[in-house]
Amino acid sequence: MVKTQIELPEEKIEALSLSYKITELALFCSFWRKEFRPDSNSYISVNFAPDVQWSGLDCV
Repeated sequence: MVKTQIELPEEKIEALSLSYKITELALFCSFWRKEFRPDSNSYISVNFAPDVQWSGLDCV
């Protein structure tokens, strides 16, 4: 588990990545720093394996 102000369940993230063929998953937000608040913005960047037939919008 990564030490942050919120818990990140690495096993579940890995299982999701494998099931959707995610090759890279990046989180961009202030929870990595002390100024994280409930109204803070969060961004996710996802790269899929070249052989997938869907886009990130299909996962929403």
